[in-house]
Amino acid sequence: MQRMNYPDLNLLYALDALLSTGSVKAAADRMNLSAPAMSHTLARLRVATGDELLVRAGRNLVPTARALEMLYESKRIAQTGRELLSEKGSRRDISAIPRSFKLIVPDALGAILGARLLGALHTRMPLATLTLLSGSLEANESLRGGSVDLVIQAMSKTAPELKCEKIYSQGMLIAMRKSNPFSKGKITMSRYSKAKHVCVTTESEPVKMLNGLAKSLGVERQIVLKVPTPYAALYAASCSDLVATVGAGLARGVAEGLQLVCRDLPFEFEPRPVVQLWHPRMEADAAHQWLRQCVRDSIPAKSRTL
Repeated sequence: MQRMNYPDLNLLYALDALLSTGSVKAAADRMNLSAPAMSHTLARLRVATGDELLVRAGRNLVPTARALEMLYESKRIAQTGRELLSEKGSRRDISAIPRSFKLIVPDALGAILGARLLGALHTRMPLATLTLLSGSLEANESLRGGSVDLVIQAMSKTAPELKCEKIYSQGMLIAMRKSNPFSKGKITMSRYSKAKHVCVTTESEPVKMLNGLAKSLGVERQIVLKVPTPYAALYAASCSDLVATVGAGLARGVAEGLQLVCRDLPFEFEPRPVVQLWHPRMEADAAHQWLRQCVRDSIPAKSRTL
């Protein structure tokens, strides 16, 4: 196998010092080197770049055209290197970072979180972009492999090394259009059983818990339509006399736009904790810390139950 020849990156710091000062002696003082050592470094830079970089003009040294082209980039790279190799690197300004974040989120949350979260991100990271992926994707391996930055899901057993923080509790509500006769009067378990329901094809953890609880109470729903997502269930309920039982946050978030009425379940349902997960390698990353803060802030402040 052919070995790759890597340039000595210390030359970048020397280049920055030489181009910034225009003097071998001043550059040597800045880098705590002797003048002969800096002269030797300038000679190495000339070989590496194939350019004189600094040439005599009377008693002074002036940059060549190539050196002038390199002036800004050499300073930027040297400064970035100093920040990355210091504690300051973890606290650097994130406003100019064009970061692209990918999150795995529950389908119900994705419908209401996207624009809200992006708006919060842009208050400090105006160049950030956001991609929300299906909650059915494998969370552990996605975080380990680095293909996603953050996972939001119902609390469950996860890889032991992952960082975990509870952000809200997932409640459930019944939603129906305002003209649906089911919206009038008290909703009992008997009425809930007899109603015609629209449900989601793939059951989330809260829905599985709901179904298990309903079954244990002798409540058997008449499911006449299955759709791919919770939002599709709500839309179906908005234009028919079907009823949809979905996450409370999504139901409240779209109720006004779809002209829906939301009602409580006729039995006690313990809200399920929902967490955000991330890999430890992102723990101290300033941009990722801001992302996690924005997720927390994007959850309604009045009640951490969605």
